[in-house]
Amino acid sequence: MTDGPCAIRPMRASDKSAVAAMIVSLAAFHGDVGFTANVAILDCCLGRKKLADVLVALHGNSPIGFSATYDHVNMVSGHKLRHIDLIFVEAEHRRRGIGVAMVAAIAKKAASDGFSRVTVRARNDNDLANEFYAKLGFSKRVDSTCQYTLRDPAGLRFHLETPMDDQAQEGAAH
Repeated sequence: MTDGPCAIRPMRASDKSAVAAMIVSLAAFHGDVGFTANVAILDCCLGRKKLADVLVALHGNSPIGFSATYDHVNMVSGHKLRHIDLIFVEAEHRRRGIGVAMVAAIAKKAASDGFSRVTVRARNDNDLANEFYAKLGFSKRVDSTCQYTLRDPAGLRFHLETPMDDQAQEGAAH
């Protein structure tokens, strides 16, 4: 149980096992039974060329929560977006302001980095998450778009020839 505010800081290499365990807990919460987190995947969240930013919430020196975000730009609107991909707090530490503090840290850093939007997704049936985000001022995006996932990029069913392909073939012939 948390007695007051917790510290929030970027993930360190020493946090990887604890974050991986929390990812397993998050997966179980959503019904993904038998899921095992790949601790090595968290390497993509460290160093200069990281693909995602992970913040860790600490009680004392123990990680009790984490968030994972990544950045992108909407090329049509020109908005730089920081997207909250995952956010999790251990069950015994929930409802104590830790999630709010993590979202506040994300929003503050996004604003200082020049981002105009912070986005997050939640399952329609996850009432607690949807209420949490609404209370923080997030508005639900309702539109007619669909999201698609290509699970095996190597198995793409078509190949689009580009000028770069022609140049690569010419270079290989010489």
